Amino acid sequence: MLRQLLQQFRPILWLPKPGHSTTLIRTSFLANAPSALTTRTLASVHGPLYQTRPKSGNSASVSLKPPAEQPRDPERDLTEKQRIRNKQRALLFAQKAFQKPANFLLSATSLNQVQHLHMPEVVFLGRSNVGKSTLIQTLLGRPKLVKTSKKPGHTSFMNFFCLGATIPSTSFLTLVDMPGYGYRSRSDWGQFIIEYLAKRKQLKMVYILIDANVGELKSTDLSMLDLLKAHRKPFRVVLTKTDKVQDISAVQDVVGSALEPYLPYFTPPFFPVSKVHKYEMAELRLDILVRCGVVVENW
Repeated sequence: MLRQLLQQFRPILWLPKPGHSTTLIRTSFLANAPSALTTRTLASVHGPLYQTRPKSGNSASVSLKPPAEQPRDPERDLTEKQRIRNKQRALLFAQKAFQKPANFLLSATSLNQVQHLHMPEVVFLGRSNVGKSTLIQTLLGRPKLVKTSKKPGHTSFMNFFCLGATIPSTSFLTLVDMPGYGYRSRSDWGQFIIEYLAKRKQLKMVYILIDANVGELKSTDLSMLDLLKAHRKPFRVVLTKTDKVQDISAVQDVVGSALEPYLPYFTPPFFPVSKVHKYEMAELRLDILVRCGVVVENW
């Protein structure tokens, strides 16, 4: 029965060999195979390509049916070298993207003033004098675009900056510099922040800035994290002023332990940045583009 079936096919069949993807097996070899090599033996050796269908009696027939093709997972298809190459290309793209035109849009004290802005947004939150304005200034590479001051509480409004063009309608994302909370900050800003976090649909990611030189979360930081958790807002942590810290890993351990209750909303890793070491901004630039949907993560 097996010889008659094999004669109906071409002289060469594609059959899988154990441990290999495919191999060529000549029908002349199978035709001269001993009778002990039954169809059930072939099915057990070569896997799902041979499927036996029992008929009446004790005989069995062979169905040469290829296995169902499994859906491909693009993540598994990527090799480690490809992932590294994709990441390098993405970092280079992020660097060029943040070199595109940027512009200061407006200062706002309520959501009604920014209803015409529809591009994806990321907001930077932190205590007074933690370096929010300096961070945006360094990200965009434009020292004169963002006003900075060593005086706590210098930022008194919510400042919007567009990236990609000088007008918001043709830009691809918006950076928001929020007034600082804590020392020398106005109490009514708290309600404004709550309103923004609760109602702003364009908000894609919140970046909490922590002073690495302080090395821990203050009570005002924890209050802000509780607020983000209450509104189910995902957030990232940016460690600023890392050039003043000798052991940044120790700071990350301390801050990481304090962030454990917020893990459902806090997504690692940390972003250690400083005004001096500008190359540390590369990962943060790329993350902003990914969160705003400008870059698709494939590494």
